Parts: sequence; C-alpha cells; structure tokens
Amino acid sequence: SEPLFEMLKIVLLVLVATCCCLGREIEASTKDNVNDTTPGFPSRCSGWADANGTLRESYPLDCFFIAKSQPGIYEVYFSDGPLQNRPICIVTQVYPGSFEGVGNTKGNVDVYNVDIHRFYYFISDERGNATDRQAMFICEWG
Repeated sequence: SEPLFEMLKIVLLVLVATCCCLGREIEASTKDNVNDTTPGFPSRCSGWADANGTLRESYPLDCFFIAKSQPGIYEVYFSDGPLQNRPICIVTQVYPGSFEGVGNTKGNVDVYNVDIHRFYYFISDERGNATDRQAMFICEWG
C-alpha cells in the first residue's frame, strides 16, 4: 500500500507541474481575461502559493489573490470578481517547499466553500494538524 501512495504522490506532482506549465498557454489563450464568457470556452487559472500565502506564480498573471487568516487555512479570491459559474478547483501541497525530497503521504489538502468569488483550502501535516506549506492549484469554469 505504501508504494501505491508514493506512486500517487508522484502522479500528483507531475499533474501540478503540468498544470503550471500549461498555464503559460492558458494565459495566452485567455488574453488576461479570467472571466471569459465565450460560450463553450472554459476558463482556467493556475497558481503556486508560498506557505505564508504569497502568490509565487499564476497563469494568467494575477488571476488570484490569497488571504491567510490562520495556520494552514488559505482563502483564494478570483481577481476579476465573480465568475459566471462555480469553478472546479484542485489543490495539492508542495512539500517540503521544493521539488526535492519526499513528503509524507498522510499530509492532506482539503478544498472547501468553492463559489463564484473564492475558495478555501486547508493543509494538514501527517497527524492532521494545520500547517503552513506551499501549494499549487488549478481552477476551471465555463
């Protein structure tokens, strides 16, 4: 069971890295308008946040801003205001803050209260305690 968790963790890291790389293409296709209302055209944003809630990168540029109120709890707002539809958001933690080393697969990220204005995520350590860690995320709506 442990090798399966390690493999899943690697798959998630590859997925998140791919999402951030694809973000550059997404940035060009959305023309800096996160709230595109073209029928049938899904809009996407991806981001990478530091443990303190500072946004390291986002695609399109500055499509999110983050408010951090408590350890492990992050509130992510969509910069262009309310979206047309509720987005689908995926978040994963970056442990230990770089792509080197191995984290503990018992650590977790929960996404909650997703609406057209914002979403929250909660990061826990392997014991379930709130902890501050870097995270990567992608949201899509349309």
